Amino acid sequence: MMWFLRFLLWATLLAYPCLRLAGTYQRLLLGTVSVIVGVELLPDARSAPDLAAANMVGLYVAMCLATTSAPRHDRWRAVLIGITVLTGLECATALASFGLSSLEARRGPWPATARAVFEALSSVPRLGAGPAVWLFTLGRWTPWMPTARFKRIAPTQSAA
Repeated sequence: MMWFLRFLLWATLLAYPCLRLAGTYQRLLLGTVSVIVGVELLPDARSAPDLAAANMVGLYVAMCLATTSAPRHDRWRAVLIGITVLTGLECATALASFGLSSLEARRGPWPATARAVFEALSSVPRLGAGPAVWLFTLGRWTPWMPTARFKRIAPTQSAA
């Protein structure tokens, strides 16, 4: 329960900085994908920046900072690993969307059902990656995670 309260506190404190950095983060992602595909991609000036990507990073950082049972250097290492992984997944999702748009431009639009399935599947990494990376990096310090205790078994000698 205390972890969840610390998480809520950190998430609340990080919400405004994530809101302010969302546009910059989106431009960074677009610039990275532009370099990879060799086509200049510009954000739509009429639309607001996508807040979900920056908020997911903020929630991940809040999860790491709330895990006070982990040593401080491990928490900061987890923050750096997680930001790198989450940014990489956002770029991969953007590349997949760019590929689909290019395919649609050449072959015509996909059926609405296929596009809806693609959009639903492309949101799964965004929603599940933060908790998954957190469990991978800091899960061993959470009190509710069972820790496996493996005993070293000595090899038996055969009677040959």
